[in-house]
Amino acid sequence: MLAFLDERPGLFRELNAGGARRALDRVTQRLAALAVQQERDSTRAKGERKQELRLANQLRNNHIKPLQKMAVAYKAELPRLGKIAFPWRRSNATVVAQHGRSAVKMVRPFAPVFAKRHRPDFIARMLTAIEALEEATLAKGAAKGGRIRATTAITKTIGEARQVVSAVDAIIGAQLPEHDPILTEWRLLVKAFRRATAVGG
Repeated sequence: MLAFLDERPGLFRELNAGGARRALDRVTQRLAALAVQQERDSTRAKGERKQELRLANQLRNNHIKPLQKMAVAYKAELPRLGKIAFPWRRSNATVVAQHGRSAVKMVRPFAPVFAKRHRPDFIARMLTAIEALEEATLAKGAAKGGRIRATTAITKTIGEARQVVSAVDAIIGAQLPEHDPILTEWRLLVKAFRRATAVGG
């Protein structure tokens, strides 16, 4: 639509110099910026989701599972040590992190015994893995929140854009004869815009 008006500076001199054109420029620029933000946050959310899944699998397989095996191995030696739950593969990242913290809490009193036969820093390494997973989950949530906010703003701005286009359409419709080919071309643009921005469209 902007190109349509720009290509006819003489015909639409007053329109291009008025408030309706400035409003059209503003909503167009706003929509373009929001679309970039929406795409950026969507891409970021997908990346954070992959990172979250990778870290959840690492915590599950590299830390919780070995700890679970150690608890079983020391069951006779440390009868007070409860059973360490292993999160299902389909468990979400928050549940995996909760299982990890629960396992650390359960095993921590017996850390000196484990440290004699395994890496002495195994609890510290596991806590680092848990914290990395929790940070990834928060980052994913922030990215998804940004995408949702951008989508909401786009919906609002589209409503504003439809009002602006209607105002411009009224000006052009009053200026040009009913059967003018230029008016026909403009109305095709308006029809396409309204179809593209219709609710559910």
